[in-house]
Amino acid sequence: MENKNNDKKVINCKFSQIFLEFVALLLVWNDSNSVFLRQLKRNNMDEIPYYLRPSGMLYPLGTTSGVFFTGTRRLADLNGNGSITDGDMYYAASPLPVAHGGIINEITWKQFDLNIFFIYSIGRHILRTYDDRSLIPNTDGAPLYVNVEKINAWTGEENSKPEFPRLITYEVGEQYSGRYDCDIEKVHMLRLKQLTLGYNLHQQFAQKIGLTSARIFLTAENLFLLTNYSGLDPEIVDITKGIDNSGAYPLPRKFSVGLTVNF
Repeated sequence: MENKNNDKKVINCKFSQIFLEFVALLLVWNDSNSVFLRQLKRNNMDEIPYYLRPSGMLYPLGTTSGVFFTGTRRLADLNGNGSITDGDMYYAASPLPVAHGGIINEITWKQFDLNIFFIYSIGRHILRTYDDRSLIPNTDGAPLYVNVEKINAWTGEENSKPEFPRLITYEVGEQYSGRYDCDIEKVHMLRLKQLTLGYNLHQQFAQKIGLTSARIFLTAENLFLLTNYSGLDPEIVDITKGIDNSGAYPLPRKFSVGLTVNF
């Protein structure tokens, strides 16, 4: 909408164009949407179901390899077969948002124009796994996504609420997979996706230099993000899987300058 009045001091503001989409909570059922039901950490060997091998080693019940220690995650045996397998995983929450969309605003004043574009998402669920998986002991030089000096790992019975199991190598079990229902977060976000400030050269001046019109503009993208998510960036997490394995970089801020001319 252009201002047709002679009074150039009038601010011309378009009403916000608000678009949203309500998403039905359909069960997007596949292996990536299933998690283990995590219970408390094991604080002593009396809490661990095990049997004695002829070699004298203690092995977890239902397995023929590996050794359990105190400080391991206590996962629920939902199917009751005596061992923890993929059959004990269950569907915990939908990764789809209840609603998502955007808000677009355009404001013009004299020769200036300002375009603002927000996006939002409400009520999606995200499972952050990269912190657990980065603690898997290995010699491959894989990156660490947590500060090992500050994490709250199990060190003894005095740890009332540890976030991670005892930091050792496990041959069996799901100690570092990150697929635990206690790590699911209900996430909301609001992001200023794009902001553009433009200036239209006065038509009389443009004609003096042989132009019909000219416009210079500055565009900024991803200026800020408001979210309750404890991870890096909820927008980069696949909306159908809802698993944050840090497989992509957070969206960067970008700035660009442009010039549009008409002869």
